[in-house]
Amino acid sequence: MSAKFTVSYTRAAYNDLRGITSYISYSLLAPESAKRQTESIREQIRDLDTLPLRYPLVGWEPWRSMGIRRVITGKYVIFYEVDEDQEKAEVIRVVYSGRNLKEIAKDIGK
Repeated sequence: MSAKFTVSYTRAAYNDLRGITSYISYSLLAPESAKRQTESIREQIRDLDTLPLRYPLVGWEPWRSMGIRRVITGKYVIFYEVDEDQEKAEVIRVVYSGRNLKEIAKDIGK
């Protein structure tokens, strides 16, 4: 039986989720949709506690070499990294898939 991984969020990922909720609730005037979308994303993130390596590595550098993975949920992409020794998965960013994802990657200092 495989171990359960601890899943955590960086501050940027947490702020991303808050931004998604805020945008859908207040800009699109759809608070119920915001709630459903956010819950769907959080459910996908919680699911990383089991077999987090099943999702592919990002296809561009330097994230690929750093072991950053991604999972798509609806119109959003969850970027995360896995520490197998510590049995941890950390969500780095959660972004709308229509954004320039490579530009977002450049802005993240590791």
